[in-house]
Amino acid sequence: MEAIKKRLQSYIGKDLTIVINEENENLIMLDWEQLDGEYAEMSSKMKGMTQEQMGDFLQGNSCDLMDIYDYFMDDDCIERVENKEWLPIGLLGLCHGPESYAEMFHGGILLLDLSADPENPPVIRFYESEESTIAEEFDSLQITVVEED
Repeated sequence: MEAIKKRLQSYIGKDLTIVINEENENLIMLDWEQLDGEYAEMSSKMKGMTQEQMGDFLQGNSCDLMDIYDYFMDDDCIERVENKEWLPIGLLGLCHGPESYAEMFHGGILLLDLSADPENPPVIRFYESEESTIAEEFDSLQITVVEED
C-alpha cells in the first residue's frame, strides 16, 4: 500500500487528465490522509458543543473533506470509506485548481478498492450513487500531467 501512496503523492497539486471510456477528463488527485487530518482537527474543536453551537461553528468553518462527502458520496460510499474498504484518490470533471470541492456538476470520485490487492488495487468510479470499476488495477490508469503553456 505504501508504494501506491507514494505514486499518488507524485500527482498531488498537478493539473491532470485521465482517460475513462476513451474520453479525457480532468482529474484532481487527493491527499486523503491530509484531508482526513484536517477534518479530525475541526471535529476536535466541536467537542462539547451543543447542536446549535456546532451549527454556528460550521457556518464559518468547513473543510474539503466535508464538501467531498456532501457532493461526491452517498451514505453507502461514506461507510465504505470510513471502514477502510475504499480509499478516495481523485475527483473528476472539475476545473484544475478549484476554489472549493462544493460542486454539483462534476464527474464523480475515484476510489481504490482496498478489499483487493493492496499493492495494485482496482479503481472504482463512484458517480450519482453508482459504482463502476474503471480499471482492474491502478497501474493501468492512463493519467497524464497537463503541460502548462
